[in-house]
Amino acid sequence: MSQLNVDTLKHSQGTGPGIDMQSSGNFAFDTNTLYVDSVNDRVGINDSTPSHSLDVAGSEGVNFGCGAIFEKVNIVANTSNSGGTNIDLLTSSVWLFTSSNNGNWTPNFRGNSTTSLDSIMSTGQVIVATIISQNSGSSGYASDMNIDGNGQTEYWSNDETPDERGGNSGYDVYQYSIIKTGAGNSYLVLANRTYCD
Repeated sequence: MSQLNVDTLKHSQGTGPGIDMQSSGNFAFDTNTLYVDSVNDRVGINDSTPSHSLDVAGSEGVNFGCGAIFEKVNIVANTSNSGGTNIDLLTSSVWLFTSSNNGNWTPNFRGNSTTSLDSIMSTGQVIVATIISQNSGSSGYASDMNIDGNGQTEYWSNDETPDERGGNSGYDVYQYSIIKTGAGNSYLVLANRTYCD
């Protein structure tokens, strides 16, 4: 089997975009039109420094001409108020707790145990997080929330801050739109709770 060792492939006229095979093992087509970061297992489109598994930059939007898009749900076989409720958004933005909680609770949104949400969000970005909490006769509710361990002000839909669980069965569904407005843990949080039974 033969091997061809090259750094760059270009048109025979030497013009136009090239394909760069970098010494790090990374691959770039037309500098950053398509960039494969083989060191961190990431792909960038219009981005030669992708910070996520797939990082797309540009102003023309994204078109997914495909079937349904499925999102991962983190199913937790525990209560939403079990020992500090950390919502690790690098795991999933949707969390389902399958056991009825037995008291009030305060979710803490973060990247994960070693990564702050502040470090993975840029000013002007938003993430929508959903928590689905099973109810019973002794269940509580969440009326406060933290980001990276710091208390945040939420603006609740219709100015209805939860002051009790939705009911004695079914689920309370909490949805938080977390918008990063500046550096240093600056966020606007829009919140909503819906009772489903």
